[in-house]
Amino acid sequence: MIYLLFWLSLFLSACSVHSSEDFNLQKQAQSSSVKQMEENLFEKINQIRKKYKLKPLQEKPELSATARAYSKLMSEKDFFEHKSPSGLNLADRLEKTDLDYILAGENLFMSFNLAEPTAKAADEWMNSPRHKKNILNSRFTHAGLGIWQKQDKYYFTQVFIQAPN
Repeated sequence: MIYLLFWLSLFLSACSVHSSEDFNLQKQAQSSSVKQMEENLFEKINQIRKKYKLKPLQEKPELSATARAYSKLMSEKDFFEHKSPSGLNLADRLEKTDLDYILAGENLFMSFNLAEPTAKAADEWMNSPRHKKNILNSRFTHAGLGIWQKQDKYYFTQVFIQAPN
C-alpha cells in the first residue's frame, strides 16, 4: 500500500498541469524601442486614471518582468489568452515575484501591422468593459507592463495588483 501511494504521488507530480520551466521572469525589455513603448503606454494609462480622478499606478519592476515574460511566452508559443497552454494563470505567474498582494488583474492586447500599437492598446482596453474596469480600479496601486514583438505582431500584458498597506 505504501508503495502504491508513493507511485501515485510520483505519477501525479509527473502529470502536473504546468511546469515552472514554462515561465521565467523577463527583466530586460526586448529592445530600447520596445522599452520606450512600455514606458509610453504606462504613462498613458496613468493619464487616463488621472482624468478619472484616480491615483497613478506605481510601476513595480517585478510586475513588469512578469508581464514581459508572459508577452514573450505568448509570442513563442503562439497563443493569446490569460491561461498558458500548460495551465499557468496570473496567480501562478505572480508566485515567481514573491510579491505580496491582495488583489490582482491583467489586461492583454495583441496587434498586427499597426503604426501606433501602444495607442491602440490603450484605446481597445478602454473600449472593453472588463479591461477598463482593471485600469480604473481604485484598489489597484501598482502595475507592470510588458510588450514583446514577433515580426509584425506585438503582444501586450499589463499586470495590476493591490499591495498590502
